[in-house]
Amino acid sequence: MRWFKKEAAKGSVHGVVSYAVATYILPLGAPVVTVAIGYASGLPWFWIWLGALAAFAFISTGLLRFDEWLVRRRVEGKLSLSTPGMMPFQKQGYAIGVQMYNNAEFPIEVELIELRTQINHKLPSKKRVGNNLLIVNSKNYAWFYDNPIELEAPKPGTIEGTLEAKLRYGLVGSKRKYALEEKKQITARFDEEGNWAGNALWTDIIEN
Repeated sequence: MRWFKKEAAKGSVHGVVSYAVATYILPLGAPVVTVAIGYASGLPWFWIWLGALAAFAFISTGLLRFDEWLVRRRVEGKLSLSTPGMMPFQKQGYAIGVQMYNNAEFPIEVELIELRTQINHKLPSKKRVGNNLLIVNSKNYAWFYDNPIELEAPKPGTIEGTLEAKLRYGLVGSKRKYALEEKKQITARFDEEGNWAGNALWTDIIEN
């Protein structure tokens, strides 16, 4: 039972009790109660044991389905960060952005807390003032892009840059209590004519 194990791992008394009840007491207690009631009622042992097996199967299946339902409805961990985006901007520079994917069966609301980008030690000429709140539909992608950074493409050569992003997310209309953070470094290569192939190498920034 993943949900109950997770709660128990947090060290809370409530989580430990919930895990014990769901894992041992309910699946084993229901057949015992069934046997006791059947014996007190004078039923044949065949029907008593059949009822005990049915009670065990019913409780176990119900707990499993309940746990699966909780996993499907859980928001935490359902929003992930994919490969960051980089796109040319009117042949005057490039914009870098963070890409998100919603793996949940329901929409997730995301708030951009911080987005910082630079290419070749140059920053965007204007501070980002766009909408910092969006809804990512189920099984879909969404992006937050920074303002473009003006620079000329090398002919040939490479450009290097970084992206740092902080986000918070939750159910639509509710408190956004889950956090995501990303720090990436980019390297993009250009040919003799200054053409960029459209793909770039992204690596994690490791802080000492």
